[in-house]
Amino acid sequence: MGTEVLAGNNCTFFGPVAIAICLPPIAIGLASFLFKKKFSQEERDAGIGAIVMGCCGITEGAISYTTADPAHLMPINIISCAITGGIAGALGTYCNAAWGGLVVLPVTSVFTYLISLAIGIAIYLALVFFFKPDYVAPETDEIDDVDIQIEM
Repeated sequence: MGTEVLAGNNCTFFGPVAIAICLPPIAIGLASFLFKKKFSQEERDAGIGAIVMGCCGITEGAISYTTADPAHLMPINIISCAITGGIAGALGTYCNAAWGGLVVLPVTSVFTYLISLAIGIAIYLALVFFFKPDYVAPETDEIDDVDIQIEM
């Protein structure tokens, strides 16, 4: 079956996969702008990079966010991608490329692909809003400057 997918003969199931590839980085990048209290300054600064990576079909744009808060973002990634994949499958979304992101739009069912992605982003953002706690900067053990004088 793998060769048929790459040859473009049976690509119906890859549409939901293509959306799941790009959903986490695009959605977490958007979330870092919309829900600033939930992210560190470094995460907010990386938001545009995550969105661009997601548009190019590079899921790794969401890794730094997920590793910073795996207890909340792993379930959010899994649940939102599963629901979105189900919606895309139900809508008959297909993708003729073994890839994801917006770069595959010319070889997809564009309307259902974009509708599924938009719904997935909305689901992801809602889950982040309700379940991801506000960011709390870690306490640092900063030592105040000590004035040491040695008399000889």
